[in-house]
Amino acid sequence: MPPLLILLGIAFYFIPTIAGYKTKNASGVFILNLLLGWTVIGWIAALIWAYSSPEEKQVQNWIYTCNKCGYKKSIDQRVNLIKCPNCGHETIYM
Repeated sequence: MPPLLILLGIAFYFIPTIAGYKTKNASGVFILNLLLGWTVIGWIAALIWAYSSPEEKQVQNWIYTCNKCGYKKSIDQRVNLIKCPNCGHETIYM
């Protein structure tokens, strides 16, 4: 069997993983695809999960405003908890 055909088969097998690599459930889609992708139902389930999962959001150029003191700061990375350097008030971001 030609190597190109093998690579195309592997790429086809991992279509659900490729489709869901930017989602919140990317690792789960990969594991399902890897372990049960050889079954048609497992492959279809992984593909549906990949397309139905919300994308992982990156916070870019957002402005954080403290609700307590009004302090403003530019945010350029993903954060879950911001502590205001001005007053110490903590705000949780999901």
